[in-house]
Amino acid sequence: MAAYSRPGYVATVRQALASLIPLFMENRQLDVQTLRVALAKHDLATVRRVGHNLAGMGSTFGFPAITDCGRSLERAAKASDAAELSRLISVLEDYIARVEIRYIP
Repeated sequence: MAAYSRPGYVATVRQALASLIPLFMENRQLDVQTLRVALAKHDLATVRRVGHNLAGMGSTFGFPAITDCGRSLERAAKASDAAELSRLISVLEDYIARVEIRYIP
């Protein structure tokens, strides 16, 4: 959780994935929009599904903070904790906007 709860976000991504990262990040921005709409509609099943997907793909692409946030979203959705969901969505949005991506061989 601490990996995505403070400024100075850095992700280390394999160079082989570099061409995929712009679309990956664009899709995460769409996930934030989906999460906001779902939360406004109290559609916790969608929030859980998106959280689950984020948890599964974040680390694969070099973004363990996205994985951690996805897991937290799943837990908060299962607990019907709207305040925590709102906070997590904002944290995810901030992370996506500010993360510094460092490529490694």
